Amino acid sequence: DQGILTTDRLDEYFSDIINVSYTATMENRLDRIADGKENEVEVLRGFYNRFEPLLANAYESMERLMPEEVGEACPDCGSPLVYRTGRYGRFISCSNFPKCHYTRQIFTAEKEKPEEIGQACPECGNPLLKRKSRYGTYFIGCSNYPSCTYMTSLTGERIVSRASASAAKKTAGRMTTAKKTAAGKTAAKKTTAKKTAARKTTTKKAAAKKTAKVSEE
Repeated sequence: DQGILTTDRLDEYFSDIINVSYTATMENRLDRIADGKENEVEVLRGFYNRFEPLLANAYESMERLMPEEVGEACPDCGSPLVYRTGRYGRFISCSNFPKCHYTRQIFTAEKEKPEEIGQACPECGNPLLKRKSRYGTYFIGCSNYPSCTYMTSLTGERIVSRASASAAKKTAGRMTTAKKTAAGKTAAKKTTAKKTAARKTTTKKAAAKKTAKVSEE
């Protein structure tokens, strides 16, 4: 709902600069700046001169929607509680924000339970479940989570969790470090061997010269 409202207001008050034609023109001018054919300050000044009146008009004319009151007082400061919309949906917040940071979730219907799909996890053999994410979308996940993090979309595309991606990066980093360490040790051994061989060769030559000198005397 918040996204639809924002889009409608942008279309209403900023249609002169939020459109395909203007975007294409600006991209071309940015390319010309990169090529040294236009001055970036002049381009920025032109944008600002066009944008500032639109912003001023929106600030003066755009309807301000006040948050809907819950009908309760904030337990922390006594101000009215209101409904707000965040990235995960509606929640209850203090109207005195940011001075007061009280918030709480809105408890709605019971959370949808995972549903078995009759297939086994290819990684650990436990049943696979159809789950609903906190974003409202569905996916297939192992019932042995978090011990097993196997997940796919409903179309079968593999989903890698943040924890698995982070663990993979750490493993890759350790493997890279181990390879570099092993390579360094191997190179050091080769260098040491070469130096030792060179010293032995030098010693043998010196001994041979001494022997030859003594024989001549």
